[in-house]
Amino acid sequence: MIKRLLNKKFETVTFAAMVIAFFGLVSRLLGIVRDKILANQFGASNELDIYYASFRLPDLIYNLLILGVLSAGFIPVFLSIFYEDGISQKENTGAWDLVSNVLNILGFFLILLGLFFVIFAPFVVPIITPGFANEKMQATIDLTRIMMLSPIFLGLSAVLSSVLQATKRFLVFSLAPIMYNAGIIIGAIFFVPIFGIKGLAWGVVLGAFLHFIVQLPTVLSLGFRYRVIFNFRENNFVKIIKMTGPRILGLAAGQLNLVVITIFASFLPMGSLAVFNFANNLQSLPLGLFGVSFAVAAFPALSTAFNQKNLDDFRQIKQKTYRQIIFYVLPFTIWFFIFGAELIAITLSGGNFLSNQETLNALRIFCLSLPFQALLPLLARSFYATGDSWRPFWGAFVSLLVNVLFAFVGSKYFGLNGLIMAFGVSSFANFILLSFWKRESFSFSFKYSVKIILIVGALAFVAFFVRQTLQNFIADDLLWKILVDVFAG
Repeated sequence: MIKRLLNKKFETVTFAAMVIAFFGLVSRLLGIVRDKILANQFGASNELDIYYASFRLPDLIYNLLILGVLSAGFIPVFLSIFYEDGISQKENTGAWDLVSNVLNILGFFLILLGLFFVIFAPFVVPIITPGFANEKMQATIDLTRIMMLSPIFLGLSAVLSSVLQATKRFLVFSLAPIMYNAGIIIGAIFFVPIFGIKGLAWGVVLGAFLHFIVQLPTVLSLGFRYRVIFNFRENNFVKIIKMTGPRILGLAAGQLNLVVITIFASFLPMGSLAVFNFANNLQSLPLGLFGVSFAVAAFPALSTAFNQKNLDDFRQIKQKTYRQIIFYVLPFTIWFFIFGAELIAITLSGGNFLSNQETLNALRIFCLSLPFQALLPLLARSFYATGDSWRPFWGAFVSLLVNVLFAFVGSKYFGLNGLIMAFGVSSFANFILLSFWKRESFSFSFKYSVKIILIVGALAFVAFFVRQTLQNFIADDLLWKILVDVFAG
């Protein structure tokens, strides 16, 4: 029964997206629990600045080398050979040999890169955290070295995730992030008392390993059998690489946006980077639930429709997914903006966390760009499905330039809030550019968006009125009173 459920194939985009969104919600809730534990243990402190700064290099490797190879090219190429006529999927040696080849080559380069950054971390880390003092810098170097193990497990896991997405086995794929957050929570609760702040880094490594191991049985059940293949010149691998170049450049621009934030935040008061990440993680809840979930669910369908030259189906899938993302994300954006204080009180307050107002300000600024951030994954994948990975790169590159310019000016005059404004403006610039290139199929969606905005405006008015009325009768200091305020609104 459990095996059948884990191997279930989800055919429709909406149902698949709902499955991803549900388990994404569980993962995000675990992420909130994780952040509350960290906030209560450390507050917005040097320790959390160190912890979040230590993620930058492992995340850079993961997003460039792993997502760059897999997100743009692997799924379309894998699908083109996996469903070949007259060949049993379990016996499709061409498809499974491609998986082995990608696993071997990717794993090899991840190990090499990990060793490189472990050795040269004392020279690389100061580039992205130039404002950290000596002890803070050394601690960031130590945590970065430990976390370099995580991209290896996440890289292997990402190959398995791509297979599961391509074959529409979204349930197990959706469980992997839950296991990742569970590992980090275990590190915060059980490893920190033993290893100190290094326990957080070991928790990340454990989470990455769990992310990999939970997906392996289902991929094996689909017919995969590991083989020692290491062939750079294999035709299908070459196809993936040809699509990978601009995707890696685009992801590099996106990751450099976060590096820019880290660099400027290292010069701001203690805890600024922690507050940025707390607010970013909260706004990522609707972003992951709807923007990413629907885009991930739609990508195999978009790729299949384009490969089969069903352009009408391609447009309909894209347009329907666009509408669904807008339908869900806009109300959440308004809800976060109005009830941000209550949300922070529930999810973060307590222990050593004393940065409610700073986090609230950051969250509300994030909300201004949240709808545009949520649509970017779909916009990018609508290009990748057609084999065009250059336009998403140029969108990300322009976004990076805008972020650098606005971050330099914003951090000087508005501190952390200026950095978040810069991040939002850069996301908006990326959205506008990609939408312009796809204007022939998104023009009608603009009219739909206007309708939703008008409805959400009415929603915001009522929610704000109820909130302000209840505040005259209900104090904000007790949890149950905050919950009454939020749910009544």
